[in-house]
Amino acid sequence: MALLAVAAIAAAYGFCQSGAKTKNNTFTGFPNYWNIIIFYMYLFHFSPVVNAIRLLIFSILIWAPIEFVSLSAKPLRKLTIWIAIIYNLVMFGVIYLFWFDQPYTYLVWLSLFGPFYYIISAFYLRGKKEPGLAFR
Repeated sequence: MALLAVAAIAAAYGFCQSGAKTKNNTFTGFPNYWNIIIFYMYLFHFSPVVNAIRLLIFSILIWAPIEFVSLSAKPLRKLTIWIAIIYNLVMFGVIYLFWFDQPYTYLVWLSLFGPFYYIISAFYLRGKKEPGLAFR
């Protein structure tokens, strides 16, 4: 229960901070995509320990000085928009065509390309900012 309080405080901070976006429209820190995290926890039936670790990691990432792309971000804008379109189409298939209780496994696994792109793009942006470094 305490971990949920930590996640809620982190989410509130993320939504309330004035510097949530940089001048080039990237997010500073994890941008509160809790719905996606919870959705994958549900689909993959992770253990409570794994779920707790994930919630803690993403709660901490809200305060991390890491840039994440957004649809309006100048770097990687076209690629991010195309990835978002494809990701939404795949997620439409997972949610509406194949239902929650028995989604087609390959579609769920295919949908992970969206979150993986998001993570890889953060590494790319960090490396571009300080060549040779992904994170400090």
